[in-house]
Amino acid sequence: MYTNWIGDRITNGFSAKAQQKSLAKLQKEFAVKLHEMQEKNKAIELANDTVLSLEIENNVLADRIAALESENELLITRWIAKVSADAQKLNEANETLAK
Repeated sequence: MYTNWIGDRITNGFSAKAQQKSLAKLQKEFAVKLHEMQEKNKAIELANDTVLSLEIENNVLADRIAALESENELLITRWIAKVSADAQKLNEANETLAK
């Protein structure tokens, strides 16, 4: 019975040598796929780090823009007040000269 089992395996292409070859081939393929996966994981990690870094930079720049806009609004308000005061002084001077 044992010899029939071995004989069946050999005739069906499942000899021990063929199985060892197949196993070695699968192990090699597995190692290649594992390496590819590790490289892809490194690339994904690098991409995630880059995205995080850019998000932080974007937030810093957004804060800077908000501060500059606020400062600009204040400067415009002060400039308008000064120009208005200067215009008022000119009007008063013109009124004095007109009298």
